[in-house]
Amino acid sequence: MDWFILISALGTFTVFLPVHVIVLRRIRDRSVIPVFWMTYAVVGAAGHIPLGIMSGVSAMSVSLVLFTLLVGNYFMGIFGVMESSIRMRVLGDVVRAGSRGVSRRTLLAQYNHGNIVDKRLARFVTSGDIMEDDGLYTSRKPFTFFLLPAMVLRFFWWAYGRTNIVYNK
Repeated sequence: MDWFILISALGTFTVFLPVHVIVLRRIRDRSVIPVFWMTYAVVGAAGHIPLGIMSGVSAMSVSLVLFTLLVGNYFMGIFGVMESSIRMRVLGDVVRAGSRGVSRRTLLAQYNHGNIVDKRLARFVTSGDIMEDDGLYTSRKPFTFFLLPAMVLRFFWWAYGRTNIVYNK
């Protein structure tokens, strides 16, 4: 029964991925997140209602929870960490400022391109992934794990049929 539940959750997720990609290729950019959740609901129901009929509500519930966790991780990987880290920090700064507020000038000073690039370069130099010599940065490693999110994002942009890939070479 445990294997059946696990295989059902993984199988439904495996169906969800291509359906999601096919659907997202045919919509406008504004509808991405609502269509994502609609696809989740339709595929989840289609995959788990027969499971509930065949093996009972408890097996269906556990499999649906596993499927939801898989879809949630997928969602966070694409729309969460990779896309919104600066947006979330800006929102956090506004919330922390409370009723006194925070000015646009303060946010621009903290999040302007120069500051962001300087902080990220310093992080890469400290980690040993790149080195700085006379103001020029070079890679110290042929592959770094910092490139994995960019590679995954590039794959999904390609899979969704988008052409404005941010991480083009």
